[in-house]
Order: sequence, then structure tokens, then C-alpha cells
Amino acid sequence: MLRRVFSGVLFASSQNIKTMSKKKILCLFDVDGTLTVPRNNIEDSLKSFLLDKVATKAEIALVGGSDYGKIREQMGGAAGM
Repeated sequence: MLRRVFSGVLFASSQNIKTMSKKKILCLFDVDGTLTVPRNNIEDSLKSFLLDKVATKAEIALVGGSDYGKIREQMGGAAGM
């Protein structure tokens, strides 16, 4: 199942990639050490860049070793998503 972590960014498992939209580009980002300092939240400027620039041209998916709740928290997702 695809789950929205924050608007425009998807959390996907390998079984769900086929259900994503027909855009031709899929960008996979690791969370800890790439999008965030390990175990911290994403910076607003990077979040804005991903949403405003990258997500308009490609699908974005996140990968990481943490569970969904922790990744959602790090990406600034609202509770209950």
C-alpha cells in the first residue's frame, strides 16, 4: 500500500511500485543520512525543494530502515496518516 508521508511524497514497498502513476521517473531517497540527519526531521528548505521542484517532474518514494511511523515523523507527516 502507498502511504502519503507528506504531500507529494509516497512511502512505497516494492510490491506497490506498479500502482504508482504513469510518470516516467521514480526517485528513491534514503531517509537517514540523505534526506535528514540520522533520526532527525527533514529541513523545511529540502522538503520545499522536493515538493516544488522534484515532485512536479517525478514520483518520489522513500526507503529506510525505520518503521513507517518514524519515517512519517521525520518527513513532517501529520499524525494519523
